[in-house]
Amino acid sequence: MGESIFEQLLEVRRRTKLSCQKSYSPFRKRRKKKKILELGGGQGRDTCYFASRGFSVHSLEYTESGSRAIKEKAESMGLLASVTALRHDVRNPLPFEDESFDACYSHMLYCMALTTDELEFLCSEIRRVLKPGGLNVYTVRHTGDAHYGTGVHRERICMKSREAL
Repeated sequence: MGESIFEQLLEVRRRTKLSCQKSYSPFRKRRKKKKILELGGGQGRDTCYFASRGFSVHSLEYTESGSRAIKEKAESMGLLASVTALRHDVRNPLPFEDESFDACYSHMLYCMALTTDELEFLCSEIRRVLKPGGLNVYTVRHTGDAHYGTGVHRERICMKSREAL
């Protein structure tokens, strides 16, 4: 329970065979992050994992059935007190006060059919709800990914780090 968010995210990577270890390296020295915003919670796999490790998780999911599934999974695992699941479209402002979260986590959300403007808006919203020094950890496709190049090309998207802005 006393592990850093980096260690928790690395465990998720191990369990789900994600290939984004380099994304975590800047967070190795960060400690005591406890309140996580998850975007695109799906069926609640990562939501419940983080909650089981002592984090308070607010999970936003696009579908009502998805947010309901997250709540049901959390309840069945005895984690409902640590999980809040809401239906929300990330193209709209995030329904939280400024500087509300220690970290934001999303698995493949940036690969959804969002325009560059929508992704930039989402990034600004994430920055708004993160506390100073907060972490935004996300996974995306890359050229070594088995699914790279199999989708429909929409447009080129360029993400900048917070330090580059």
